[in-house]
Amino acid sequence: MHMDFNDLFHFLEELQQNNNKEWMDANRKW
Repeated sequence: MHMDFNDLFHFLEELQQNNNKEWMDANRKW
């Protein structure tokens, strides 16, 4: 899966807003 800078920035924003184990488990596959 290719991630460009905008995808990474969006990911980090969501990470800060959803910093919990369930969210991490759901997004670890990439």
